Amino acid sequence: MNLSLENRTALVCGGSSGLGFGVALALAKEGVRVCLLARNPAKLELAVERIRQAGGDAQAIVADLNDSAALDTAIQQVRASTP
Repeated sequence: MNLSLENRTALVCGGSSGLGFGVALALAKEGVRVCLLARNPAKLELAVERIRQAGGDAQAIVADLNDSAALDTAIQQVRASTP
């Protein structure tokens, strides 16, 4: 399925596992650069590696959604890394 999302960037919260990872992987397969946000750095790195092995472009962002300052910083990271 082609959703015409190539060269876009998506921030996927909870992207290191479960439904969040599934969404990130599906988006990456559509040509979206995915930024995975979660609290566990080790799980995030594994998720990023799995997406890259599938041919996708992914980046890990460690943050806790309960921390509004950390979330603001994460959004700034995504914006700064978007071509």
